[in-house]
This record gives sequence, C-alpha cells and structure tokens, in this order.
Amino acid sequence: MRPGSTRHQSRRPLRSRITSRSGAACRSSPNPHLVPLAPSYREEPYWWRDAAPIRLPQAALPTEADVVIIGGGYTGMMAAARLSWRGRSVTVLEQNELGWGASSRNGGMVLPGFKSDPGSLLRRYGDHGRQLYQATLDAMALVEETIRANQIDCQYAQTGQLYLAHKPALVRHLDDEAHILSQQFGLAARVIPRVELASEIGSSRYYGGLLVERSGGLHPAKYFAGLARLARDRGAHLYDHTPATAIERRHRGGFAVSTPRGRISAGNVLL
Repeated sequence: MRPGSTRHQSRRPLRSRITSRSGAACRSSPNPHLVPLAPSYREEPYWWRDAAPIRLPQAALPTEADVVIIGGGYTGMMAAARLSWRGRSVTVLEQNELGWGASSRNGGMVLPGFKSDPGSLLRRYGDHGRQLYQATLDAMALVEETIRANQIDCQYAQTGQLYLAHKPALVRHLDDEAHILSQQFGLAARVIPRVELASEIGSSRYYGGLLVERSGGLHPAKYFAGLARLARDRGAHLYDHTPATAIERRHRGGFAVSTPRGRISAGNVLL
C-alpha cells in the first residue's frame, strides 16, 4: 500500500478465538481486528472437513503398560499400532487432541530424502549418508504397506516428484542426481529437458527438471485417522488432553510417567 493511502474493510472482524477440532476454544487470536480473506475463510486446514476427529471415551488411565508413548501424531500412532500388533500393552498420551499438530495439518507429500540431496549426503557422510537416504525409502515403503494391508482410505497415489532447475548451471546437477538415484538406490529418475517441461508444468521458465517417480501424496487427516483406528483396534489405549508432566526412571528398571489423571508404570517410554 502506498504511504498515505487507506483501505476500507467492510467484512466482519475475525473471531477473537480459535477453536479446536471438537469446537472448544483453544487460544486467542493475536489480532482480533483482522478480517477474513473471503466469507468462507476458516482458521483450520480444509482437509479436516473430510476426516472427523477421533472421539475417545473418558476411560480411566491404566496403572501400568509395557510402553507409554508420549505424543499422539503419526509417529505415536504408527508405533502404537505396530507394538500392539506384537502383543505389547501400549498407552498413548496426547496433551491436545489426537493428530493436533503437523500430523493433520501437513500437505500430504510422501517423499524420500532430506533437505540435502542424495549426492551431498554421499559426499559428506559416505556410507552413512547412503543409509540415511535408504531409511527414508524404507519409511515410504512402510507407509505404503500400512495403507495397503489395512485398507486405509486416504487417497494415496504415487504421483512422482519434479525438481526444477531455475538456472542453466543446475541442469548438470540434475543429471548427476539422476545417476546417483538410479545407480545407488535403484530409483526410476530421469531428467526432463526444457522443451518438454511445458507439458508437465505449463511453464517454460525453468531450464530442466528431474522426475523421481518414487514419490506420492495422500490426504493427511484421513491417513492419521486410519492410523489411530488401527492402533485402537489392535488394543492400544489412546488418551487425549492428557499431558505427561514428568518422567522418572526407577532404580529397579522402568519408568513412572505422571499425568494430571494419575501415574503409569512403564517398561519403556517413547518420546
């Protein structure tokens, strides 16, 4: 906006508090005078509308468990499902609602790798770098197998991932990465020349692209809901609005986990 100019806002002010998935107020808005961008504006991810929150009964907290998992997101639910499947008694403690954080707010991209590309990992860490990248491929395989074996309806599709070169010097880098992905990890990866990019992305501004087919996407909230149901159906005890306030290591082994609802004796604790 130019200095001295004004802009008139006529839409209703943004509500002064934000609600949780269950409708309860959770915190005040930092600026109650802001206005929504459109009448349909909502302060929550739109994909929550397709996946109802997990409703948990107000059951008493168990006094002991083989494993207490602190945090009810993707990691906590996957661990609870797999440990319960192996016959362990599992209790999951979440201070908000299940899936409250990034596990139901992310973009649903299922991709291998890290911020550093595979070539950088190999040059810097050698075989450890190769193992790191392979671990991300193994994690993807676990996600895909969990979805398939348990028929989790989360719209998963292997769509591929496209890395773009925004300047000519990066095209050679894409060639190198394609070779590493193919030779070191057995991935289908190919460089797309500039003349073919327009058919992929509708733009000719980039100088080339690297297509990695071993990537996909899913509905993040539906995937989380499927994991939570899987953990619950396998016997895991799930508790929302139950923060762990202290963890004590016991001299004879194991741990004592304190919560506002009581204490739990645990053989192991997963954070």
